[in-house]
Amino acid sequence: MGLVKLDSEVKGECGNINIPFGYADVFSLDNQPDDDNKSLYISVKPKVYTEASLNKNKAKPAQFQVLGEDEKPVSNLNGFYYIFVNGYLWREIAAVDNGCLSEVDLANEFGKNERTYTGLLTQTILLPKKINGLNCEPGSLSNPTVQVAFSIVQWSWQYIVSLGGLYKDDPRQKSANATAPTHVEDQGLADSLRNDRCQQIDLALAESEGLITIHDPGGIALSLLNKCQMIFLQLQLENKKLTDKKHYDSGVLAYQAMLNDNLHQLSEKNPIYYPSKYAMPKLNYTDKSSGAGFLRSGAKHLDKDYLENYLSSDKLEKLLKELPIVQKEFVDFLQDENNDSPLSSKKSDYIGLAPVMNDWVALENVDYLFGFNFVTKVLNMLSIDDVSTGVFRPWKEKLPAESERKTNINKATSSIESFLKNTFEQSNWLSECFMIPEGHFDISIPGSVVLKTLPEEKNNGEAKFRFEEFKRIHKKLIEEKQEQDSLLANKFLKEFFTKAKDAVGYLTGAWGRVANQYQDGTLEKHTVKIRNLMVSYNKALGISDFADIHIKKAGAALGDNPSVIAITNYKRTENNRKHRRDRLRQKVKNPPPNAVTIYDSKNNVIAAEDPKAFGSNKGYFNPKNWTDYHDLIGRYDSIDGDLVVVPKTHRYALYYDNPDFKLGAVDTVKLKGVRVLEHNLPMVMLAFEMFNANEMIKKFKAGDKVDAKFALDSINLIFSLATLSLEIVSIRVTSVSDFLIKDIRIRTSTFQLSKVLARAGLTLALVITSYDVYKSFQKNDMDAAFFHALGGAVAIAGFMHIGAALFTTPLGWAIIAIGLLIAIIAILVTDNELETWAKNGPFAQDEDDRCAGSYEKWAINPKECYAALVGTLMNPNVTLGVNKLTDTHCQLTIDIDTPNFALGQSEVFVQVYQIEDEGILHFEQEFRHDHKNWQIVQKESTESGAINGFQYIVPILSMWPLNFDVDWQVKVQYRLDKNVTLPYVDIDERNDWDKGEQPDKAWIIKEIIYA
Repeated sequence: MGLVKLDSEVKGECGNINIPFGYADVFSLDNQPDDDNKSLYISVKPKVYTEASLNKNKAKPAQFQVLGEDEKPVSNLNGFYYIFVNGYLWREIAAVDNGCLSEVDLANEFGKNERTYTGLLTQTILLPKKINGLNCEPGSLSNPTVQVAFSIVQWSWQYIVSLGGLYKDDPRQKSANATAPTHVEDQGLADSLRNDRCQQIDLALAESEGLITIHDPGGIALSLLNKCQMIFLQLQLENKKLTDKKHYDSGVLAYQAMLNDNLHQLSEKNPIYYPSKYAMPKLNYTDKSSGAGFLRSGAKHLDKDYLENYLSSDKLEKLLKELPIVQKEFVDFLQDENNDSPLSSKKSDYIGLAPVMNDWVALENVDYLFGFNFVTKVLNMLSIDDVSTGVFRPWKEKLPAESERKTNINKATSSIESFLKNTFEQSNWLSECFMIPEGHFDISIPGSVVLKTLPEEKNNGEAKFRFEEFKRIHKKLIEEKQEQDSLLANKFLKEFFTKAKDAVGYLTGAWGRVANQYQDGTLEKHTVKIRNLMVSYNKALGISDFADIHIKKAGAALGDNPSVIAITNYKRTENNRKHRRDRLRQKVKNPPPNAVTIYDSKNNVIAAEDPKAFGSNKGYFNPKNWTDYHDLIGRYDSIDGDLVVVPKTHRYALYYDNPDFKLGAVDTVKLKGVRVLEHNLPMVMLAFEMFNANEMIKKFKAGDKVDAKFALDSINLIFSLATLSLEIVSIRVTSVSDFLIKDIRIRTSTFQLSKVLARAGLTLALVITSYDVYKSFQKNDMDAAFFHALGGAVAIAGFMHIGAALFTTPLGWAIIAIGLLIAIIAILVTDNELETWAKNGPFAQDEDDRCAGSYEKWAINPKECYAALVGTLMNPNVTLGVNKLTDTHCQLTIDIDTPNFALGQSEVFVQVYQIEDEGILHFEQEFRHDHKNWQIVQKESTESGAINGFQYIVPILSMWPLNFDVDWQVKVQYRLDKNVTLPYVDIDERNDWDKGEQPDKAWIIKEIIYA
């Protein structure tokens, strides 16, 4: 009776949706054909693989939901199924919540890039098993070729056409809606692309199982990426919980200073042997310096286990262990190293990530940039390591799981390096889809000058970098000043990939981090390519502010007022090298009268300051760092002596030209790693911000301080000497009674001189002993308190004996002498400042002593606790000297060591006073020297270039009278940062100062006599 065309209607929200079902023979009810001669369709439930193992038992309905800022799904969309029959698209079905499916009406959505789904929800798909004339010429019944692909993004219409499009006789074609070609131009290419991207369905197996399991490489990649990101973010969160602990900074500094392994390393050389033959020889410390001994004196009072526990977290350790494992799993999948799965014995059945990337690079409008943002996130994951996590854990080597973790790290690093090596030396989806071919642009000149002419650009699914689309999108984004949702087909991905308009900035920053991470290894010979690639991305924008970025040889003419910066992820070193260099050279060339002149370690002038305006010394940039900035910043941005030149018009160059720009302050001296994955990265580079690396902690001697205790000790010493002298004289005089034993009337009472001396001694001994014992108890120094009390008790007993029998026996003085010996022992066992901090700080061995008593203020104000430790460890050392030049001229030299000096934020204050004394009949004359003609030598580390001290040279006219005694008093104050000023003064004492007051205790004071 002939063939008739069959169409089916699926109910939808906006009416019925027409779906063609091919042709069928017409027959009567009385003469029905058997099943072998009927069109057959099967109903199956679709599932997708959810992990790289491609374990069929773990397959689930599609589930890829993007969460918004409120942590709720921004859409119920999970992806799309594309069903091709006999080489042409038959159906597009959206996967939504709870495994449900919704049909896309291709008749109404034909030719659009953003196609809505309107079909009523179902959970199964009807597939043809035996049909006639579906997407082919009608003839006889046959088994169709059914291919299915799943994608988390909705394909562009151009891409659908590139894979075959709709059949030429498909009634749903409506050219009026088309925004791209409606018919495939190269059928052979379409067949190849479709066969690589789509999975051919075994219809018999599908019918027996009632389901089809579809590869989802894109979803798996994003799932693994998300897993890496979540672990890293959780790791950062857990680490922040540690760093937010109020004594974290003190703990880190205390551990590094007093508990590092090198400090406590023992040597088998020259052991100490004991007389007993049973005693084992005692090993010596490798570092026997006084500084090391000082640090070890504090270490013995720290609870090491408690401190390690305070600075660590079990959850953090768990995340650190998981990170390299998921990194390797992720990178292995990126390299398609999972195709040995038990899914199928045929390798050809495996769909790798490369064909899926065609989905991304074939997207239109702003959606095209989502693929670049995906690459950015991939590169960020590759650059994460132990340092970038910022976790402080120097005790890691003794952890039982550390060996296994290191093995996993090595495996992950090997996989990453293999992937990067293949990217540059062979080819893969990353290089083919998202990298600009080397040598495409002339990177040595401004503008987007193309060296290699390309054929006409086509979006035909071949996954090539589309320069015209890249340029057109960015031009539109910049013109509109914002990203319009109307330009997006896959709106829900905006939340996952962040703003598409920032794609280039994120991508260049990510490439910079990867280059920095692996520049000493696999990428060593590819670093130049990465830098050139980063410049080429900006040229591909086709916008002058970006395209004018180019590369010049160091020392070459740079054009009209450029700002020279480097594309790298090193920290900012100065706001504008050229601006600062020119300003500095001008100052040096035309110094003000009587200028303060600053020299480098090689006696080269690097700055000159007005002496009237000169105050503190914050350090100076050395011009050598501009000429040979390889030493200042690092290797990456000075490859082959090249500079990356950014024009003045570039908006990120404006920050470098702003003379008011200041370096960011570092609140505390923290020895932590550098983190990655910062948000809002500039479009060309990360901001540079230089910080001096923390160097070896030293112990410096502070100047003597005169206080009440010192005065009492002096009075006691004078009294003891006077009394002892009197006793000696009394023994040698023949007539003792004529010499001293006489009545002395004091306040109408008569006392013997012996009793006066004894009572005075008792009073002084009692006062001094009480003070010493009180201060020792206050500092929790029980050893010293005991010996002070014992010595005082013995001395008091001696003075009591003297009062009773001054001249009959020397026993009283013997008792006093014993008391003095005990007092000496008390002094020897008195805790030094570091021991006092360790005993009373937050990590003391005795839990009850932690920030207790008079040190409870450290629990309330942890910054004071940290400042006290810094003041103990990093007090600057000041040394004075006098250099006589002539009879009338001399120089006062002041050498200052400044540990952990941070350029631009640390400050050194120096005041010089001259004191002239004409004799005992005259008052001393004191005046302060001004800064005229001072010279300052900036001492820098030869390896790192870090500033480690200064030498001040003060010129002095030595034209005072010969009978004058002249000396100089030098006051030095070192502000490490805004929270720590050295010498450190306790907050209780500072609170007693008047506003703006700077008493002598706030300064390191040294004196030197002109001889």
